[in-house]
Amino acid sequence: MNMKQASLRLCMGFAVVSMISACGNAAAPAKTDKEGPASASTAAPFEVTWMTELFAPEPIKADDPRIKKVEALTGTKLSINWVPSQAYSDKVNTSIAGGDLPKVLSVSDIRMPVISNAVKSGVFWELGPYLDAYPNLKRMESGILDGTKYGGKIYGIYRYRPLSREAVIIRKDWLDALGLPLPKTPEDLYNIAKAFTEQDPDKNGKKDTYGFTDASALYVLNYMNLWQGGYNKWGIEKGVFVPNFMTPAYMQAMKSVKRLYDEKLINQDFIIAKNNQSEENFAGGKAGIIIGAYNILDRTYGNLTKLFPQAKVELITQIQGVNGPKVIGGSGHNGINLIPKNTVKTEEDLKKVLAFLDKICGEEIQNILRWGIEGTDYTMVNGKAKDLTKDTVHFSSYRQLRMLEDKLIPAELSGLAERYAQVEAENDKIAVLNMTNGLESKTYSEMGGTLDKNIEDARNKFLLGAIDEKGFQKAIDDWKKAGGDKVIEEYSKQYAERGK
Repeated sequence: MNMKQASLRLCMGFAVVSMISACGNAAAPAKTDKEGPASASTAAPFEVTWMTELFAPEPIKADDPRIKKVEALTGTKLSINWVPSQAYSDKVNTSIAGGDLPKVLSVSDIRMPVISNAVKSGVFWELGPYLDAYPNLKRMESGILDGTKYGGKIYGIYRYRPLSREAVIIRKDWLDALGLPLPKTPEDLYNIAKAFTEQDPDKNGKKDTYGFTDASALYVLNYMNLWQGGYNKWGIEKGVFVPNFMTPAYMQAMKSVKRLYDEKLINQDFIIAKNNQSEENFAGGKAGIIIGAYNILDRTYGNLTKLFPQAKVELITQIQGVNGPKVIGGSGHNGINLIPKNTVKTEEDLKKVLAFLDKICGEEIQNILRWGIEGTDYTMVNGKAKDLTKDTVHFSSYRQLRMLEDKLIPAELSGLAERYAQVEAENDKIAVLNMTNGLESKTYSEMGGTLDKNIEDARNKFLLGAIDEKGFQKAIDDWKKAGGDKVIEEYSKQYAERGK
């Protein structure tokens, strides 16, 4: 979502952190016939600039010992620009437009119009021909990698993510206080939201709670749609691609969310709220239900239990929709890291950046970015890592720097962490995938931003009562005429050509 320029400047002023320290040996790029290894004793550390998202309240500090350890192991001077998540899209857009790019740029999707257009314009290096020279990078899973390609070519190193980490997160202590069981259906969730709003679940004698909290990403709508039998963004009917908003399931889901809004069972600013604001509603004891990735609790559970020591939460994946329990599935990655040509100007420097990323994907740094430093942040118990640190906020930020996770030390799990692992296993069996994963549409690359915005505007107007079903259907008709029909045609044709 775009922000005012002044707000963006303020966010960036607080968020940019340069993490630079003098380190030991320089990272040598993989040897080829044309180049030999750099001298470990004389080469200066190679500077790597990196821009990525910040989801925590504040960035990792410059003297962070884990970052310094990464610098030492990679032989780099590392400067990380942590950009608040709500300002990240704007920052990426302005950085590409102005040519002010880091050596490593994290993006959520190569098919976002601004990114795909930059790829087509030659802004980023094609990495595929180089990967076999790097032992860790060449371990990337082909199935996940295929979904990150553009034009059949590899431009980025993906950040691994489980297929789905999402769940309905609910205040179990509120359910217990009202004598309510865990929800099993969407209608159960509605009734619980109503009880949380009207029956004083925190027993403070005030009417100051409500059911759901959500943000502009509209997780509640997306799940209501899925439970109604809808698609995860795009589905296929008789070989033809169909966007979710063109289905009866989506209309029914919008009506369900409008009911929540009209009855004040959801935060009334959910259309424009940021993710962190929605999470604060949950952490502050205002709302009792939030839907999203389980690591929401990494950022909220500490504050919640500090304010309400008796607070208990439950993570639910088995809400029974019309087609059984379903969750939104991802692509197996959390975006990719691109290497711009205007900051990495030569093939020699490209190989140095790839050597750096290769070491980030190695076993030692994988575990530093997951567990920290042994003896300080974790200890080994029977071959498993046991957390010693309570710094869950900063450790959630290290995830933005991780790519492969195939060499992680297994965790000694208990409590919420144990439940997280169960959620991942449960979701693997019920995740609904976006059928356009790995496909490209020329029209969507050029016009996707405008097409999406027009539908989102109509959706929001419907949820707030400004238009009715006829008004939303008109928006669909306009979308189709403005290029949507062409997008459908291109996805359908490419899918058929791949023989899937």
